[in-house]
Amino acid sequence: MFEQNGKPSLNGWTFHPAIPGDTANFDDTAPPGSGGTWSIKLHKADAPHTTNNVTEGFTNLTSGIYELSSWLMTKYEGFAGPASTQGWIAVIRSRNGMGDTLRAFAGSDTNWHELDLFDTLSLVPTDSVILELSAAATDTSTHGNPMWFDDVTFKKIP
Repeated sequence: MFEQNGKPSLNGWTFHPAIPGDTANFDDTAPPGSGGTWSIKLHKADAPHTTNNVTEGFTNLTSGIYELSSWLMTKYEGFAGPASTQGWIAVIRSRNGMGDTLRAFAGSDTNWHELDLFDTLSLVPTDSVILELSAAATDTSTHGNPMWFDDVTFKKIP
């Protein structure tokens, strides 16, 4: 997913750095059976409570039930912080500059695992939908709890 022709790629996702000069990190690890080699590695910055993330936006979607799915893993197992400090996948509906967000928190598993988020979206033609992948802002180490994401899909459930 985060590769094209065997090379790391954002493939339409937008990287948002936690601090100026931060760049997207790719790692040569991927979920089993993915058929790929590369994943994106997200982490928090040295500054407190900032994290880099990636987003992808959509317009012209119709109302219905949508599924956001991602494979992910984290560096440190068993982090027992509040849900807000865990990484997540999110669906954000934006209408007139206001966003409604539904998140699924990742927990702390050092093995690749799939996380699914289902959301019923009531949309009007001017709405946009933004998908977000984030490692959150954990403070378990200098660079937080890095997370790897790959094989992200977003689809409408018939």
